[in-house]
Amino acid sequence: MNNPVIKLVEDLRGALSLDEITPIVAQSFLLLKRTGVENLSDSLASNMLWMEFDELNKQFKEFGHHLPVIDVEKFESFIGEFVENLVELYKLGGVNDGDLLQVLDYFAIAQGKNGMTVVPKEVVRLGKGLLPNTKESVYCPFESSYSFAEAMDGDVGYEAQLTSSIAMALTRGELLNKVGYDIRQSDPLSNPKFITHGGLEQFEHSIAFPPFNLKLGKEIPKDLWGRFVEKSSNGYVYQLRHMLAHSYSHVVVCVANSFLTSSVSAEAAFKQDMLEKGWLKAVISLPGNLLNSTSIPFSIIVLDKGHHGHSTLLIDVSGDYFTAEGKVRTIKSLSNVGQILDIYHDDEVSDFSALVTAEEIKQNNMSWMPSRYVMTQDDRNMTDKLAEFKMVNLADIAEFIRPQMLKSVVEGETFSEVVLSNLNEIGQLTGELKKVKVKQNNKASKQTLRKGDILLSSRGTVGRVGLVEKDEKNMLASQIFTVIRIKPYASITPEFIYQYLVSELGQWQLNNLVSGSAQPVLSPKDLNALQIPSLPLSEMKKAEKVRTQVIKKHQQLEHIRDEINQLNANMWFVS
Repeated sequence: MNNPVIKLVEDLRGALSLDEITPIVAQSFLLLKRTGVENLSDSLASNMLWMEFDELNKQFKEFGHHLPVIDVEKFESFIGEFVENLVELYKLGGVNDGDLLQVLDYFAIAQGKNGMTVVPKEVVRLGKGLLPNTKESVYCPFESSYSFAEAMDGDVGYEAQLTSSIAMALTRGELLNKVGYDIRQSDPLSNPKFITHGGLEQFEHSIAFPPFNLKLGKEIPKDLWGRFVEKSSNGYVYQLRHMLAHSYSHVVVCVANSFLTSSVSAEAAFKQDMLEKGWLKAVISLPGNLLNSTSIPFSIIVLDKGHHGHSTLLIDVSGDYFTAEGKVRTIKSLSNVGQILDIYHDDEVSDFSALVTAEEIKQNNMSWMPSRYVMTQDDRNMTDKLAEFKMVNLADIAEFIRPQMLKSVVEGETFSEVVLSNLNEIGQLTGELKKVKVKQNNKASKQTLRKGDILLSSRGTVGRVGLVEKDEKNMLASQIFTVIRIKPYASITPEFIYQYLVSELGQWQLNNLVSGSAQPVLSPKDLNALQIPSLPLSEMKKAEKVRTQVIKKHQQLEHIRDEINQLNANMWFVS
């Protein structure tokens, strides 16, 4: 990055961390804007720079803002040299306000996971484009939302709790010469400051990037305004309710994908309320690795109090087509933003979108995840193949056993535990099994594996399948698996279920049922939607022949591997 101020900082900071010098640099920029180049130059000449910093803090305190405290004695050398060189660069016309904004962007991104989440410019552009009119008043709560706030065209209210966030917003607002920009410091959930005539101030729209996966536990935010209908440990329910309470029209908010798939009581109640009111206008899932602070993929929810629609537009742009290489190697960039906005405003089905009714969403366990509904060409091909068969719910012919944690004891019965590494490439149980001692009881007995049980990995590495081919005494599956056990009356073979689950059709179905973002999960509720072809027993028996052939070929393959290993182990020059 060819920016002389960044080079100046790197040359001067020595052992100082970016976290230490960011408030110094930001306040130096504020001082430059507030006092002007000539006045700041005079203060440097008369050794009055420290008084200028004190005066700057006093000015902001009058408006209720507290800038981060700077240890003048510790940073005296850096501050003096930095401000002196900064003034000189301005006098020479070597830098402008845009360059200073670039410096702040560089600092924020460079701090990575240790700093604040920076909303990428492309995501800001997308969020702004989802609002019908950004010249109307817009509310932007929570720390990282300053990026949205400064992009709006009319009056804006920005509210955040951390002093560092407020200072960043103030500095950037000055450099952008923003007008109608109201910045207030507080916790928006527990102590909102945008209040008028005893109620919450009303804005036309709200747009925000709240903190990811905020867990409140039992600490329910104080609420004097009747915002919080549901009681939840998940911060998103409160954040969304708060934004809705401040808005006449649209709410646009970025959330981790885990919220889209969550169906616990409070989240499900909130989602159902949005569906019944018809306010859920759209959900847009974005690619992963867009952020400086985390690789977790996220989505944008659009709520519209004037929508009252019978369907919701779900847009899936999480694929490679909508990503590009970013300026930082580990961070991707969102691309084709204009096309995403065209899809949104067209409000119709496309290769990347689907119109889904509230009833369909309820049938999918309240999932708002677009990938559950948007069909690619591959999806359509798979759906056409499935349409050729009569299907039956796997839950109707098999039970799902989710292994439970068994307390280890010193004196107890020894059990063998199957873990993921014990499955070979054809689903056989191999290798040495982990030994555990547990108290023999009904809980342990129910989890003991039997011949014909199918093991399906349901956490993390989802979709691996194993088949228990013989009875083993006291063998258990680890908690990473769901055990599929055929019901006694079902006319189906375990080999058929295994072969279907490892097939292209089976793996496609499993992939579509996965939920979770940080860790993929296949819950028993998800598996209730899994269907398999219902074929005559004579047809299903063919799966046993296929299984026999697969095992035979695998044995031959293992023999060939052993021969290769023996050849490689021999010294090549031995005759």
